[in-house]
Amino acid sequence: MGNNIRGKLLFSTATAALLLGEAPALAQAPQLAAPTRTTNEQPTTASTTDPVNPDVQQGAPAQGNQLPGPVAETAPDTSAEIVVTGTLLRGVAPTGTNVVGLSSADIAKSGALNTNQVLARIPQVSSAFNAVPTLPTNDPGLSSIIPNIRSIPAGGATTLVLLNGHRIGGSGGFAGVDPDIIPAEVLERVDVVPDGGSSIYGSDAIGGVINLITRKRFDGLQFHAKYGFGDGYHTLDANGTAGTDWGSGSAYVSYTYAVTGEIQGRERSYYRQFSENRGFCAPGTVQVTRNGTTTNYALPDRRPGTLTNCDGTDNTTIFPRLSRHSVFANLSQSLGSGLDVGVTAFYTRRDSTSHIDLNDPQNAQTGTITPANPFYVPIAPDPGTQSVLFSYAGVLPDDRLNRLDQYGITPTITADIGGGWQVRALGTLGESWVNSYEPQYNTTAQNAALAAVTRDTALNPYDLGATSQAVLDSIYVRGRTRYNQAYRNARAIIDGSPLSLPGGNVRLAAGVEYGHERLVASLRGLANGAASGSRDITSVYGEVAVPLFGRSNAISGFQSLVFSASGRYDHYSDFGGTFNPKFGATWEIVRGFKLRGNWGKAFNAPQLGDTTAAADTRVVLIPANPFYDPTDTTTPQLQARPSAIIAGGNPNLRPQTARTWSIGADLQPAPVPGLTLSATYYSIHLDNQVAIVPIFTPAQAYRPVYSPWVIKNPSIAQATGLFGSLPLVNFSTVAEWYNLNPLGPAVILDARRQNFGVYEQDGIDFNIAYNRTTGFGSVNAAFAGTYTLTRRVAALPNDPFSDLLESPGLSRFSFISTAGATYGDLTGSLTLSHSGGYDLNPGLPPQTSVDAFNTVDLFLSYDVNGAGLTKDLQLTAYIGNMFDSDPPNYNGFPGYANGATVGRVVQFGITKKF
Repeated sequence: MGNNIRGKLLFSTATAALLLGEAPALAQAPQLAAPTRTTNEQPTTASTTDPVNPDVQQGAPAQGNQLPGPVAETAPDTSAEIVVTGTLLRGVAPTGTNVVGLSSADIAKSGALNTNQVLARIPQVSSAFNAVPTLPTNDPGLSSIIPNIRSIPAGGATTLVLLNGHRIGGSGGFAGVDPDIIPAEVLERVDVVPDGGSSIYGSDAIGGVINLITRKRFDGLQFHAKYGFGDGYHTLDANGTAGTDWGSGSAYVSYTYAVTGEIQGRERSYYRQFSENRGFCAPGTVQVTRNGTTTNYALPDRRPGTLTNCDGTDNTTIFPRLSRHSVFANLSQSLGSGLDVGVTAFYTRRDSTSHIDLNDPQNAQTGTITPANPFYVPIAPDPGTQSVLFSYAGVLPDDRLNRLDQYGITPTITADIGGGWQVRALGTLGESWVNSYEPQYNTTAQNAALAAVTRDTALNPYDLGATSQAVLDSIYVRGRTRYNQAYRNARAIIDGSPLSLPGGNVRLAAGVEYGHERLVASLRGLANGAASGSRDITSVYGEVAVPLFGRSNAISGFQSLVFSASGRYDHYSDFGGTFNPKFGATWEIVRGFKLRGNWGKAFNAPQLGDTTAAADTRVVLIPANPFYDPTDTTTPQLQARPSAIIAGGNPNLRPQTARTWSIGADLQPAPVPGLTLSATYYSIHLDNQVAIVPIFTPAQAYRPVYSPWVIKNPSIAQATGLFGSLPLVNFSTVAEWYNLNPLGPAVILDARRQNFGVYEQDGIDFNIAYNRTTGFGSVNAAFAGTYTLTRRVAALPNDPFSDLLESPGLSRFSFISTAGATYGDLTGSLTLSHSGGYDLNPGLPPQTSVDAFNTVDLFLSYDVNGAGLTKDLQLTAYIGNMFDSDPPNYNGFPGYANGATVGRVVQFGITKKF
């Protein structure tokens, strides 16, 4: 394998050399895009200098913390507002923190068909990096992809997604935002602040903030289309944008249609079953027990000692079929006298179709058949009963359907009130709906059909196709999950400079905010339920930046030194208040070399879907005791005694809280113009992690540490008090269940979501970037990534930590390396995405390690710059995973680890502007 990877890397290097050194000269190179990634989160009016540090221009590039890209497709807008991430202060890069991001050119060369694929180019966004960001096909009703900076395994959203600095409503049943609701075609850039941000933004910004920044102006008519194909796979993306710019304002509307094909397990060799077959594969296996010995007879031949055989992943969807319609509109207008207004609006509809493999043991069926069933076939010597293992593959539907609809409107009003002070008012109005349908199979109806005595009402487990359609229809249930989520938000911010110091102007911002969230959820099918919840949030916050040294008073060792402090108090109507501060400092020791650091607190409010709007909240009353503990000799724990599980949401959940800090350095060495070096150490400590009781074996339920959630020998009064008005499953009353055994129930397990455990992670982010204008155009290269030093979790506060670095999850070392050049009107780049290999805990499947995963992408674009129809015409070509690399093997489900891929995809694009 090592030789294969080395060969691919050598080929990549050679291709990069050709791009850099042998492209033909075509025309004068366009100017490199002026990066605007260090300006702040709020819409602001551009000016010439940073009031805190006069050496820093507003809209100047961040130093040492970006993923550089080739020339931008369109010139950046510098005439109106500049959006900055991570601070309330206009024109000031966030103090003490790291910012990474992607320009419009980075987005173009990614070949992305949606914004989630754009985020896959950022190593810190671990949920998408070097992977296929698919919908969660094994969990109906979600229908959303929620990004995760640092891959923090906590309940709820720990990464905040903004739209032009506006908080927007969650997608589907999540509090988090699915970036796919914003089409990639309208993005001007993406900013990522991988530090805690609750002191500025409030909830969800534990891992950091992703700000999707869209273009502000457009004039003319533009059509854009991309078509891609791979092995059994295709993609189509078409976009049309129309707008006008009248100087003092601009308006445009953009429509996008995208569709991708479905990929199933049989179409990719790396997706395979590793567990042995147990006879469930269609047409199934008959089991006959005689004198305590069970013999298997595979259908249809019924030869003794045989099992049906198949790969239970063949019909499982790896990547669903997706279709998406998106509309995005923007209006901005300057009204004069320092008053500006703007509004964006979007609507997205996304449909996905996927399938489950009914031959998989978790979807297969087991039934008992006797001679009373008219389809019964004896196997001599016949004991008078048989067990049949079977699946409904090819007989009953196996498709899952998801539809997500979401809209949002985000108005902004900005007013200069004199003396350098400005007031900004921002709002959000949004709502989302998700409707999900999945196949379910009614085992009660199935068992009744197995026991039926007429052919019209009986199930034939030997040949399901011979069963009457009415019987099959009684077994099949189309389950449905619905979520409706609404979000309202309004905030006002005032900022300016209250005084001047020798190092520059002190900057101050303060604001107030109001938000309202509502979630309505319902389940229909084998389990029915409905719930709703809402909350109001009121907040006050502020930020101050104090420049102790700047251009006017710089001395040796102190070219500049800025301290900042921010804090935010949020009051939630359902659980109360929380205050989160943050402190930062940036110290420029000599020109081109800076140190920075920050410390803060962050939190994540419990999702409404985990509290009062949890439609899955119920009490499952069980006639037996699966938590039987044979080592307990002090209390009768007979397996025959009943038990119960309380499942679903918990209205008493508290916020997840975190302490985060980081320290880093940025270097731009003067002897090497265009070179930027950056490194950051970060640390996250998370408490009150939302989870369910982490019981893995029945005996574990009786550990003393679980005693608050495991109630032994409950009285009927205790049970009634615990259950309250929750829906009951399997029994109609508590008394009926309680009276099953003279001793009463053995145990009640409270498996509702709780605030459990502690999570800790630290690591190093790094970036090396080189951008240089040349006589023929420009060259650029970058090496950016993240290395995790520690990732561990304690399931309960007093439990020992478990190391998550030795599990088949994410790589501890991820990077993306690019090399590119612009030669006249031709731009090309190569990108290597790497997820490092890692060792496995010896207790996991018989495998000691997982290999690294490397993919290489090639991007080319050519601006025709002709006349007539070839004027303003651009052609692009993209090859994703050009070596068709498979993710590494893993001897467990689903057969691979450390990344995912749809395989090699070749894509061609055309853009024409009128």
